[in-house]
Amino acid sequence: MSCPESPLQTLQSRLARRPVGLVGLGLIGGSIGLDLKAQGIPTVALAHRARTAERARQRGLADVISTDPEVLKEAGLVVLCLPLDRLLTPTPRLLSALPRQALVSDVGSVKGPVLAAWQSAWSGRFIGGHPMAG
Repeated sequence: MSCPESPLQTLQSRLARRPVGLVGLGLIGGSIGLDLKAQGIPTVALAHRARTAERARQRGLADVISTDPEVLKEAGLVVLCLPLDRLLTPTPRLLSALPRQALVSDVGSVKGPVLAAWQSAWSGRFIGGHPMAG
């Protein structure tokens, strides 16, 4: 008789089949991308500017890098690596591109305002993170 999967095992299994999406490829987002790629984890990334996307491609920060939010459509986990002002005002274009089944997290340094902004803007799963976690 086999034991049913725990919620964590179910999440891990689901995420293992989907790429990790990164929104923002600055110091933190780029570092996360490099670490994920070093672990063999597929990554897709959304850059705000074409110039940033091109530099990120040259540095190999993710497997697929685009300025089109649709790049995130297959992600199982999306990590928002944005400045606080952009975390507090998610754009309709970004919100519509996030997969409903994805887990979304952030690396912002404050939680209350970020959680409030995302709870009112997006009905999916959001878990607040922190740049110093891990």
